[in-house]
Amino acid sequence: PCQPMESPYRTKDAAVFQENTLAVRAIFRERGLQLTRLMRIPDDHIATMCGFMAHEAERSLAELRAGNVGDLAASLRDEEAFVRDHMLTWVDDFARCARRSKTAVLYPQMIEALAAFVRNDAVLLSEAACWAEEARDAHGDTVQGGALPDSPEAAAFAEVSDALATLVRLHPFGVEDHELVSISV
Repeated sequence: PCQPMESPYRTKDAAVFQENTLAVRAIFRERGLQLTRLMRIPDDHIATMCGFMAHEAERSLAELRAGNVGDLAASLRDEEAFVRDHMLTWVDDFARCARRSKTAVLYPQMIEALAAFVRNDAVLLSEAACWAEEARDAHGDTVQGGALPDSPEAAAFAEVSDALATLVRLHPFGVEDHELVSISV
């Protein structure tokens, strides 16, 4: 009963593959990605957007590990912009719609949890970007030997790295329709 795509919530038109879908596709392409089933699955599907954010988190983590705090700050700001511009704009409405379902049992709770996660992710990304910007200002764009290995923030990112590795190993049924693959740009 609830469409899992951004466009219908933004435009109040039930059609898929709207202008916003193309805007999300353009962001994916800027990162050298596209849907495996391009033109069959809307790019602004929640599963694809979550996959994109996982990809971006891995990219940010790689910048942190390399000690590229300038690039890390930029990456985190890009992630924050995507969350604020393309996820926070509709995920709460999606959760409210799912909550009204008379037959769904598990999905409403999962979508509520996802909405809460997205809200928290926006705050975390903003705070992490501020930290990276401060580190850049204090140490320059690159920190020798990795990103501030003795800092509590680096330890927290190591924990995130472990969590990401666990999530990457998951392969739920049907996810291949929403997977992003690398393209040549």
